[in-house]
Order: sequence, then structure tokens, then C-alpha cells
Amino acid sequence: MARRSNAKTGTQVLRDLEKGQPLAPVYYLHGDDPYQIRNLVSFVVDQVQPAFKDFNLHQVTGGEAPGEQIAALAQQLPVMDERTVVVVREASQLKKADWDALQFYLEDPSPTTCLVFLTPTADSGIDGRTKSGKLLKTYQVQCRKPYENRIPQWIQERSQSYDLRLGPGVVERLMDLLGTELSALDNALQRLALFIGGAGQVSLDVVNEAISSDRSYNVFELVKLVGNRQFEQALRYLRGGMARGEAPLKLLGLLAKTFRELLDARVLFDQGERSLQAFDRYINPKLRYDRNERIRAFLDQVSCFSRQELIRALQLMHQTDLSLKSTSGLTDELLMERLLFEMCLPTVPRAR
Repeated sequence: MARRSNAKTGTQVLRDLEKGQPLAPVYYLHGDDPYQIRNLVSFVVDQVQPAFKDFNLHQVTGGEAPGEQIAALAQQLPVMDERTVVVVREASQLKKADWDALQFYLEDPSPTTCLVFLTPTADSGIDGRTKSGKLLKTYQVQCRKPYENRIPQWIQERSQSYDLRLGPGVVERLMDLLGTELSALDNALQRLALFIGGAGQVSLDVVNEAISSDRSYNVFELVKLVGNRQFEQALRYLRGGMARGEAPLKLLGLLAKTFRELLDARVLFDQGERSLQAFDRYINPKLRYDRNERIRAFLDQVSCFSRQELIRALQLMHQTDLSLKSTSGLTDELLMERLLFEMCLPTVPRAR
């Protein structure tokens, strides 16, 4: 059995810092949760006065900046401020010689510096056999995504930060709309707080009005708009998703997965299958309420496309995937917009 790590979690560290605990001289952040890492780094960086960030904030990349340079930056005294902050991204790219050069600094770090190492992988990458590795373990912070069954608790805890009281079914509805991406869920909680004007009760009706009507990143809604040939609205959803940081390839992958399921279900539908139970497998098994309603909504989407249209849509997505991965001469945004336009064009009569 693997030994449980004694490292603190990013959530614990951030909570302590927000309560007023002073910054540690060194942090070694690692994990597969960019939300935790981003929040922690933002908090540390925000401790530098904006007017003096040019002097007191240094950001370098492992493999590009040698260990000697990182140690020299960390030893600089702050200018007209309380501390210097040094952020080392891709710390796993630092070589043994770099860590050897940092060893003496890690033995006695400057009290006026916060040195942050980032390794965005589940494995810490720390070699515990080296002296630097042993020193770093003291400063290790795990930023791992919570298990899916812990997301509802995370939503409830995070909502308290915005003085929100979530009514019955709200947590499940948020996960239905946004999945388990913590950044998207946190953004939704912030928008809910703004929508109700601060602290207060959040009902399902509020979520449906404040979140559902603006879920640009929701693939289910995007597919429905494409199926109804509503190009302008689909384009707005697409642009909204990309504006929120969704990578075009990720959006394309989600669309392709959805259309493959629609094609599979369309074959069943064309064979005369009409029982709701036959289509239950296309609904996320973790969504335990209103499953029949969800199946009917899915079948509404199936009926929006003929089998030929679904095959054509998948072919178009394959071509777009190749273009996104090559030098086509068009921007990713234009390629995705062209895909939507071509998918919204009716080419064959629909078979109901």
C-alpha cells in the first residue's frame, strides 16, 4: 500500500493564507488541478504592491532559467515593499545541477522572499534521495482535483465564501450544467452572487435564469442550436466558450463525442426503438434525478438530425480537427466558426 503523503493541500494552504497566516518562504506546488494552483499563485503574486511589481516580482521557466539565476533572484531584497516573489514555472524541467545550485538557498531561504515552484502534474517530481529533494518536501503542497463524489461538498463549501445558501437541487443542477470543472463552477457561484446582489438564498429558478441562459460553454445547448439551424445563437455560444478559455480542440472533442452518441442513438431510433430505457445509457449515470426528462431531451436532439446529417457533421469535425493541428492559414476561431456554419446548413430532409 502506498504511503499517504503528509503534504498540505492547496485548499488548506489558501484557506490559512486568507485567514492571515504569513507566506512561507518556499512553496512547491504540484498536482492536476489548475484551479487550485492558479488561485494560490494569484494570492501570492497579489502580495506584491502593483507599483513595484517590475522590481519585486520575477517569473521564470524551469529549463530556461538555471538554478544560479533563480537563487540570485530569490536573494534580492524587495524594493519599497515587504517581499520579493519569484515564480518558477515547469519546475520539473530543472536539472540536477540546477537543484544543486539551489540547495544552499533552500537550506536558509530569505525571510523577505516567497519562492514558488510549479509542477502541474499529479506526481511531485521531487527526488527524495537528494538533499534539495529532502528540503523541498518540507514545502510541498498538493493541488489535486477532488474525486467526483466530493464535488458537491466542494460546491457547498465554496458557496459559503460568497455568502450563498444553495437551495434543494442547486448543486446537482450546477454539476449538470457545468460538469466537474472547478473553475467553471467557481465562476458560476460568483455570477450567482452578483445576480442576487450579494449574500442570499439561491434557488433552482435563479440558477436557470442566471446560469442556464448564459452557459456558452455547455455543449448540450450548442448541439441543440446546431440541430435547430440557429447559426447566430450557436456562434454566440461558441465565442462565449472560447472567451472563457475553452481550447478549440477541447470543444471540438466534446462536440464529436456528443455527435457520435447522437448517431448511435439515431440508428436505434431508425430501427424503431422508442422505449426510454433503451436510451438511458446516453445519460450520465451520476445524474440521478429526472432521468426520463433528460432522456426525452436527448431524443429531441436525436430527432433534429437525420443519420446522413450526423455522419456529415462528424466528417466536418474530422476535417476541422486536421486543420486545427496543421498550418491551415486560418485562426482556430475562424476554423470553428466555419465548422458551425457548415453544420447549420440543412443538406438533406430530416427523417423523423
